[in-house]
Amino acid sequence: MTDQAEFSFKYEEDLNIEKFIDFVKGTYTNESHYVGEGSDGIQVQEFLASIGVVKPFCIANAIKYAARFGKKDGHNTKDIYKAMHYLLILLHYLDTEQVNDAPEEVEAVADLRSEIEQLKTELLLETNGRLAK
Repeated sequence: MTDQAEFSFKYEEDLNIEKFIDFVKGTYTNESHYVGEGSDGIQVQEFLASIGVVKPFCIANAIKYAARFGKKDGHNTKDIYKAMHYLLILLHYLDTEQVNDAPEEVEAVADLRSEIEQLKTELLLETNGRLAK
């Protein structure tokens, strides 16, 4: 492997990676990213991971921010950083996929989905009962 001191990035990737890291750090100090009480809450993608839909969420958000670049606030580099951040989060979930697919985790997610479906059915029946009165 090439020694870091001798290596030179052609497109200043090292500088942009540093800027990206600073951007990502800022997302952890902005409490609006959390659901619940401030930074004690969870980020939306953590909830989506618990119900098995985080990967499409990350892909869709990366596409959204990449497509939005240049259309909102000019050539706003934050949109690029946001797209990159969602792709980085996606890599995290792809890397931990085997851990998250442990049998007890899969069963817990299935139970949660079943409970959600049951609650939706009960709510629909309740709503229809009120409308019939």
